[in-house]
This record gives sequence, structure tokens and C-alpha cells, in this order.
Amino acid sequence: KPDPLKSAAVGAMVLTLGVMGLLGLGEGVKTSLLTTFLLAGAAGYQAVWGVAHALHTPLMSVTNAISGMTAVGGLLLMQRSSDAPCARLLAMLAVMASAVNVMGGFVVSQRMLNLFKKPTEKDYSSMMLLPAVVFVYVAATHAELIKPMLSVSALLCIAAIGGLASMSSANAGCKFGMVGVFGALVATLVTLPEGIVVTALILMLIGGGGGLWGG
Repeated sequence: KPDPLKSAAVGAMVLTLGVMGLLGLGEGVKTSLLTTFLLAGAAGYQAVWGVAHALHTPLMSVTNAISGMTAVGGLLLMQRSSDAPCARLLAMLAVMASAVNVMGGFVVSQRMLNLFKKPTEKDYSSMMLLPAVVFVYVAATHAELIKPMLSVSALLCIAAIGGLASMSSANAGCKFGMVGVFGALVATLVTLPEGIVVTALILMLIGGGGGLWGG
């Protein structure tokens, strides 16, 4: 019988190495072309991959969380609307509302997936969060890889949908979505002025708390 701990550890390492490889591939490659290639290939594959009936609701919760990526637009608008108070206010509200979606979506999805877990079953899918460490390191030390980091984050969000197509990979798929959203937010935040980052983190903390409470 396969050791679940060993399988999860191997899977986490393969995912981490894959993320590092894709980030390296992005250096010297036109970002728009890389993004189109990655998303077109992944989206085409997911289009023909069936989803188990029992996983429809967790899948919708994860896609709802991923839709919270509108926070990126809000963050960028906060930076560019310093002379437009109304636009800045709307941007701040968008960031906070998006944080509710992100946190609430993942919380609901994970809770539903936990309902399918047998009492004796061990889940090591949390190891799939390891690439988040790579994202933080890259964002802090390699500014030239920010755009490839956004592309990889988008790919992970699509992989999350694919992972939720079957019961055996659903928990890992949920973690893929978490890492993808986290990577995109980190890649955006490191490009913003310090004052906006502090404000955005406070807004996301408030919105995330609301999503956690509601979920």
C-alpha cells in the first residue's frame, strides 16, 4: 500500500521544482507569449476533463475564490487614482470585497472536501503550499521574474480546477488555487509603494476576516 506521506512529499517537491522551472523559463521569453501558451494549453485540457458530481459545489467555491483575483485590479487602481478620491475609494472597496471572496471561497471548499475524508484517512495535501515560499523569495529577490510569476500563478489557478475534477486530487487542487492566488497577489504587492501596500494589507485582512467568518 502506498505511503500517503511519501506520496505527498514527492508531489510537493515535483510541484515546487515545476514552478521554479517555469519561472526560469520566463526569463528571456516574451511574457505575453508565455502566458498565452500556458493558459491556452491548460484551459484546453481542462475543457475536456469531467468533474465528479459530488465535487461540483467545492469546485464552484474554488472558482469563486479565484474570481477574487479582481483584488489585483483594485490594487493597481489604488496606485493610479491618487488624484481621484472616488476612484480610489472604489478601488479600496474592491480589494476588501475580493478578499472576502478569496478567503470565503477557499474556506467553504476545504470544509466541504473535509466532509468526504474518511476518519482513518490522512491528508498531506497541505505540502502543496510549499511553492508559496518560492513565490515570496522570487518576489523579494528577483524583480525580473515578477511577470513570469503572474503567469505561473494563473496556471496554478487553472490546475486547481483540474484537480477538483476527481476525489483523489481534490484537496491538492484546492491548495493549487490557494498558491496561485497568493502568488498573483504577492507579485502585484511588491510593485506598489509602501503606503499602498500597508493600506491594501489592512483591507485584505478585514475582508479576509469577513470571508472566514462567513465561510
